[in-house]
Amino acid sequence: MTQQGNCRLVLLPGMDGTGKLFVPLLRHLAGIRVQVIGLPQGGPQDYLALAEYVKRQLPEGDVILLAESFSGGIAACLSRQSLPNLKGIIFVASFLSSPQPLLSAIASRLFTLLSPAQLLNLPMANRVIRRYFLEREASDRQIADLKEAITAVDPRVLARRLELISQMRFERFHSEVPAVCLQAEEDTLVGADKLNDFRQAYMGMMLAKLPGSHFTLNTHPEAGARAILQGVDWLLAKGVSIESTRDFSPGFSGEKDTL
Repeated sequence: MTQQGNCRLVLLPGMDGTGKLFVPLLRHLAGIRVQVIGLPQGGPQDYLALAEYVKRQLPEGDVILLAESFSGGIAACLSRQSLPNLKGIIFVASFLSSPQPLLSAIASRLFTLLSPAQLLNLPMANRVIRRYFLEREASDRQIADLKEAITAVDPRVLARRLELISQMRFERFHSEVPAVCLQAEEDTLVGADKLNDFRQAYMGMMLAKLPGSHFTLNTHPEAGARAILQGVDWLLAKGVSIESTRDFSPGFSGEKDTL
């Protein structure tokens, strides 16, 4: 059982920045205090600027950040600042250096030439979405939700964020903020080698695996919520050793890692 106390779980969305894709997950996080902070749909889109924006939106009191995909860089920036109320970070399908530099650069260029609606309505779009973003068994509703979130964003903003990802380099920092890393088992966009960056930055980090591909919180929201709640418990326990946290098993093939 999660003993959240006065701590609030703050969700930072992936590259679309809207927070709309958290809807399936939120249904399984009922009973705890959760806040979604969407990303600005204009202005500077570098990680430092986005981190400052998020910091201004944070609620009073203790917080745990959940950073999905693109937002991992935002949470990492915040973890390098002196934020006494930041009690931990849960990274989901995220990265601290570019997972696909060439693909991100190409996608960034495409968003300067075509609108998101045009790109997502190309003949092979649904097949690509199932193969790389969701999973082969993804429903038409899940695909429609993803398209809706992406088309809601200014293509210039998407292009800048993709360009940022393509140029992203790990800056070799060390943070005292405790962290949990949830890795999607079939993620074809963010490889397992990206865990090495987290290993260097966050000592004693907890690692567990989630089912599905990159958008695991959309396709497997119940399993994702279960892992997140157990991650919150682990982060709030602070002094409890990783080895003694035996119940950190989200109901699928998990892994404990002292990193």
